[in-house]
Amino acid sequence: MPVKFKTIMKLALLQLPDGLKPKFIKIKKELEKKGYFVLVWAGSNFGACDIPILPNCLNNITIFNYGHNEFPSKV
Repeated sequence: MPVKFKTIMKLALLQLPDGLKPKFIKIKKELEKKGYFVLVWAGSNFGACDIPILPNCLNNITIFNYGHNEFPSKV
């Protein structure tokens, strides 16, 4: 009889501009304290207009995008 495991994990993608990338460890640790498993985006980041397109397997991920003015939203 196979054993089934249920993992509940909060996934986060940390996207930083080049100037903040040296501080990613500190930011990553703060997110981990909140219960996130953190992935670090090593690609470009030109602000809110540069959100990465992720594969469907990562559709339940929170993206933390730093280094841009507030992106206004109308919810």
